[in-house]
Amino acid sequence: AAGATYSVPATPLQVRLWNLNEATPDSAWNVAVRFRLAGRLDRETFERALQMLTTRHEALRTSFALHSGAVVEHIAPRVTLPVEWCDLRSLDAEAQTAEVLHLSKEHARQTLSLKHAPLLRARVLRLSDKEHILLWNAHSSICDGWSVGLLSKDLMACYGELSHGREPAVRNSLDYGDYAVWMDAQRKTAEYEANRSYWKQRMQGLQVRSLPAAWGTSGTT
Repeated sequence: AAGATYSVPATPLQVRLWNLNEATPDSAWNVAVRFRLAGRLDRETFERALQMLTTRHEALRTSFALHSGAVVEHIAPRVTLPVEWCDLRSLDAEAQTAEVLHLSKEHARQTLSLKHAPLLRARVLRLSDKEHILLWNAHSSICDGWSVGLLSKDLMACYGELSHGREPAVRNSLDYGDYAVWMDAQRKTAEYEANRSYWKQRMQGLQVRSLPAAWGTSGTT
């Protein structure tokens, strides 16, 4: 029904991230980036553009849960994305640089519960009237490096349209939930089972070698 939360199967990668997050909640599972914004920034309009992203992209309204022993995506009809603002204009250049680094690391190290949407945190650092930094921290289950580029492009397009008093064009494209449904259907086909059996047979007897453990937290750029 319109306006209702609906569920789709999680992808194998999302299931793995769920298990990792449940076993060891860690900021290592996050995608943390830093954007430098040049020019005047209207707070109300920018917050509206950020909130509009959650309307336009299902991933930003997605949380996860166990249902009958299986991990599923819950996609809410709407969520509120809180935006934190930090005014650093009173600091001198050296102190400002140090504080930006401190706040960036602090923001990137936040752990995110997969049970509650949005799996995204946003913080804006105001350096001057014409210079800001946007800190973006999202969980890898709903965001990767490629999608960060798409979302940031859409954010600035929305902000530009709203700044000129226009409503952004309606977004009409497939979402990750559509891909999850397609992948789930593929895994139930005879062809999938045949390929799976083939590779299990070919890889039988192979030794599993140790890989270096992930270290550090998600960095900023």
